Parts: sequence; C-alpha cells; structure tokens
Amino acid sequence: MRDYRLFAALSGERKSIGFEELIPARGIPDDLGSVAFNQHHTLILEGAGDEPRCLYNHVRRLQLRPHEVVVKRGAAEYLRGQESSACHGFSYLTLEEIQRCLAHAGLELEKTELDFQATVAAMGKLAEVYETRLVFWYDF
Repeated sequence: MRDYRLFAALSGERKSIGFEELIPARGIPDDLGSVAFNQHHTLILEGAGDEPRCLYNHVRRLQLRPHEVVVKRGAAEYLRGQESSACHGFSYLTLEEIQRCLAHAGLELEKTELDFQATVAAMGKLAEVYETRLVFWYDF
C-alpha cells in the first residue's frame, strides 16, 4: 500500500509542506508482540542473578549512542532496532487515535485502501473485547 496522504495522517511520514500531524510517530512500543519484537531487537543480555550471559559484548564495553535504547523483558535485555533506509517511521495508534488522525487530515476511511479499511474494521470488532492498537512502519 502506498497512500502517502494516509502515511502523513497517521504519523507525519511523507507529509506536505504546511501539514502538521496530530500525533507524531512514537517509535517501536516496548511491549510489541514477540514475532515483530524479535525482528527489530537484538538480544544483548540473558539470564539473571550472579552470572548473566552477555551476548552483545561491545554494547557493554561502549557507551550507548544517543539513539540506542535498551529494552528489558523479564531477565533479558535487548537493543532496540534502529530505523534504516529500508524500514522507518515506526509508530502505533489506537482505533480512536486513527479516527482522530484521519479527521484531522480531512481523510475519509471509506476513501482509503481496502486493506486499511479491513484492518480498521477488524480493530473495531476486536476492540469490543480487547485493547487494540495498530503498530506500523514504512519500508521501501
């Protein structure tokens, strides 16, 4: 899907001059599901107690760069993946936030791509029982 008006509405990605997004891109959420989490994070420390096993030694020897973030999950630590030329603009929105962003940009859901409409419809149905959010990023 390549709908740049939608990208701009959701996170400011590919926005035109003068347009200010309602909710700027937030990055990768810390509690991302395990499949996507493992695609965008590197395990650097596992185990707990007296002898944790360091898997990414240079992170421990060097100071982290300002854009690098360590995320803890249980006893393990992960280095958060960084945006690259192939994958960028990480963010997430709830259904209500998506609706507000579309309205802010003057976009009607019915005029977006069918796969996005289906995603929003599924989120609406799931939101009757669960907390939902759309986690997204852009690639080339």
